[in-house]
Amino acid sequence: MKLLAENITICDIFEVKRVILLPLAAKALRRHRADAERILSKIEAYANDPSSLANMVKALQGSTALRLRVGDYRVVFEETDQEIIVTKIGPRGSVYDWNAKVNNVAYVTTPGGEELAILPRSELDALRESLDHAQALGSFRAGQIPGLTPDEARALVAAVSPLAFWRRYRKLTQAVLSASVGVTQNYLSEIENGKRGGDVALWLRLARALELPVESLVDAGD
Repeated sequence: MKLLAENITICDIFEVKRVILLPLAAKALRRHRADAERILSKIEAYANDPSSLANMVKALQGSTALRLRVGDYRVVFEETDQEIIVTKIGPRGSVYDWNAKVNNVAYVTTPGGEELAILPRSELDALRESLDHAQALGSFRAGQIPGLTPDEARALVAAVSPLAFWRRYRKLTQAVLSASVGVTQNYLSEIENGKRGGDVALWLRLARALELPVESLVDAGD
């Protein structure tokens, strides 16, 4: 590294961007634990020096989002002057190509006179993901959902359950959270440790108490 002045390198000129992972993006790392560290390290490397991974990033048409390629995974994020905000992480086949133009629309009219637009599933999924990205970003910027640092995301991956992680993140004891949702502390402990499932109504109460989307609390298969 070329020195510009005593104890100052070129890297010192650039401010490292802060990495923020939104809840569902961070939870996705739990489904891919074996590769979670590799994915997080690549995101951090991009935040430290975007030019070093420029060939791994592409802008997504019709959106302000960018997509980082990490082996067979794709990371969808928003980049500002100071932040990298990750909204989705998934295998290549689960992150659709937003660059594909919606140009295969067919129009039909129902017997009742209603005009409908029909398009391929892949294009519908791409449009839905573009909307999901915008909504997640809007919720974060409005303070409706939290954002995690990479180290917090690592803690989520390592936690016994997303529920246990988020309870601690909100600085709540099991006694306080269980009382707020109307169950015993022992019952909540069993849910956190995967010994009980809990019904839908309870999970909705937990989500409200923790101020999170309910899907961010439940592991796949719960």
